[in-house]
Amino acid sequence: MVEDLLGSVYGRSGEVAGALIIVLISVGLYLLFSRILRRLRVKGVMDRSLEDALRLIVGVLLAVVALPLAISLLFRIEYGPLISLLILSFFLFSLILSSREYLANVLSFIIFSIAGTLKEGEYVRIDIGQSSYEGRVALSKGEYMSLRTEHGHLVYVPYSKLHSSVITKFSKALVSVRLKARGKGLEVEELLRTVDDALSKATYVDRDNVTVELLRVVESEDSREVMLLINARISNPANMNRAREELVELLMKNVQYETSVSVVEE
Repeated sequence: MVEDLLGSVYGRSGEVAGALIIVLISVGLYLLFSRILRRLRVKGVMDRSLEDALRLIVGVLLAVVALPLAISLLFRIEYGPLISLLILSFFLFSLILSSREYLANVLSFIIFSIAGTLKEGEYVRIDIGQSSYEGRVALSKGEYMSLRTEHGHLVYVPYSKLHSSVITKFSKALVSVRLKARGKGLEVEELLRTVDDALSKATYVDRDNVTVELLRVVESEDSREVMLLINARISNPANMNRAREELVELLMKNVQYETSVSVVEE
């Protein structure tokens, strides 16, 4: 019995070698694609979730093609390549059918990124049908664009929906205040740190667009007077008055010296 089995395997050594070669080529292609996808992720072209999804698709495609071919060659099935083609066609059709929304969103992301219709950090309102969403743009890779609201919430909007939406961009307004602080032992660096800490608590101000300019330092026998000009960008012009009030309140509350704050009118 063992001799018959060995004789059968020996008699089909060519088929066994062919099936083994097909499997090894498939494994090599999978490792090659995995390495390419990993390099693309390291370069920032894609994130880990997309890399894992593409690796899974490549693995399934190779398995769908290679395994039926190897089995048909090993067992001398006449229509093995045709079976592989039919299985591959069915898999691709199912994949396209199930992921058409994802593909539409990804293609829309590419279009919006290239066209520059929306840019990172812009404050916009997006009207989709009867719904309206407002916030700062974050062009994340994948299916959704995220809007960060004034309260810190994230709203995810499918990229494909943006083609049929109305997008309103709000121009950034500038609020300027003049801070005058006076006190004994007042240090400029310490005052700048205090102002920076105070402004980090602001909710109506774009914290990444705040500049502090030293206007003058006046020395006297027992004290020092420092004047600063603070310019802050407001993403939503509708909050201009609230932003002014907030800046004055935060500075008066946090600067522990004899302080006066005045709004500089444009």
